[in-house]
Order: sequence, then C-alpha cells, then structure tokens
Amino acid sequence: MPNTQQEKDLEFLIYQPEKITNSRIRQLVEANGDRTPFDDLPDLIETFDESIKLSSRHKYCLPDLCPVSLEHQSQYLLVYYDGQIVEVSKTSTQEVLFRNITVNCHQQLNYKHDWTPFSQQL
Repeated sequence: MPNTQQEKDLEFLIYQPEKITNSRIRQLVEANGDRTPFDDLPDLIETFDESIKLSSRHKYCLPDLCPVSLEHQSQYLLVYYDGQIVEVSKTSTQEVLFRNITVNCHQQLNYKHDWTPFSQQL
C-alpha cells in the first residue's frame, strides 16, 4: 500500500514510450515525459487520434464531439488537459501507454462523470 502522497501519485504516472510505434506520438510523449503531473480539474479536455480532434470538453459544458468517417481507424488516443498531453492509449489493446496526472486529478475527474477522459471509457 502506498504511504505518502508521492507514492500514491506514482500509481497514476505511466511512461512506456517504447511501446508506441508511431514515431510522432512517441516524440510527443518523450517531450512531455518529464513535465510536472497535472494536478487539478482542467478547464478544457481535448481528445485526438493520430490526425484529428475527436472531442473537446469545456468545464461546465457538454462535450463537443467531432464526427469521424466509418473507414477511419485510430491506433492511438491522445488526451490533452488545457493544452498539455496527459494520456496516450492504444486502441487495439486498450492499454494506457502514457499518463501524467496525480491521484488528486484522477479523483476529481472521476467525481465529475462527464469529465472522465474518453480513453478511460474504452
């Protein structure tokens, strides 16, 4: 069992760029891997795949969903909080390969059901 807040926060930090086969996404993850974990409920959540925005959510507003063509196949989902990349998930395995939030932020998002990141709903 984690004892300190720092140990609890480490549960929510995931960094596995070696499992990301898309070189551009791997570069983004490597560039953000040493940033301070996001610790507060963001004003804006945006979800992208490799090439387009899939959804955006402003605080206290319903999600804005962007339509995607049926032949479009996403390999990765990228979640941004207020412009900072905080999560990358692989859609085929539903595995989170990168996450940079604290336990505090995770709990805030879970309490606000419409604010749960799209990648956690796979």
